[in-house]
Amino acid sequence: MARTYGLKFKPTNQCNLRCTYCYAENLKSLNPKTMTLQEAKEVFDWVLKYCKEYNFDKLSVTWHGGEPLLPGAEFMEQCVVLYRTV
Repeated sequence: MARTYGLKFKPTNQCNLRCTYCYAENLKSLNPKTMTLQEAKEVFDWVLKYCKEYNFDKLSVTWHGGEPLLPGAEFMEQCVVLYRTV
């Protein structure tokens, strides 16, 4: 029976929205840095190695953040290409 494992990929803690229901409003101490493409590649490489070591059948990635689209469309497209190649 195939099992699906999950990964929350969080390229940034930054957010340009001001949702009234947001739980992170008081978390000002979060790292404001946005992940670089090189850092994303290192994450995906590590995850691939881990998945192979533990024989994962399937991995589902959830984009999370702050606002995960804040780094821009080009960053996201490149991350998807990286993810598909691992």
